[in-house]
Amino acid sequence: MVGRQLRALFKQFNEEYWGGRLPAYSIRVVARITSRGSFGPVGTWGRWLKKRGLIEILRGLSDEDATSTLLHEMAHAAVGSSHGMLWKRQMIRLRSAGAPLSNTDRFIRLDDGAGRPISKKRFRGTMQ
Repeated sequence: MVGRQLRALFKQFNEEYWGGRLPAYSIRVVARITSRGSFGPVGTWGRWLKKRGLIEILRGLSDEDATSTLLHEMAHAAVGSSHGMLWKRQMIRLRSAGAPLSNTDRFIRLDDGAGRPISKKRFRGTMQ
């Protein structure tokens, strides 16, 4: 999926799932996701850069995975935070609204299945 398609999806999803309330972000398709000059964590398909007003999506993903990754990063933009409870609630809301989520994003929960909250550290380990 190319940047032009992802930018169109950003506008569509912003209207459909956030009522147009998200600020405008540049969407860039990149060859690799980096973190402070090095490769990002294994399995990183996108990232949200609040200060730069930018969402990066890894090149070469299937359309389904690129779309889901865009929604994942838009949820970060909506709550202004990382993989905490606010973000998890956004992802659960998106899933309930029928958003096209793939991979582990379809299974995000607020607890571990036994009623215990999932810590950020454990969540990151599971996602990777």
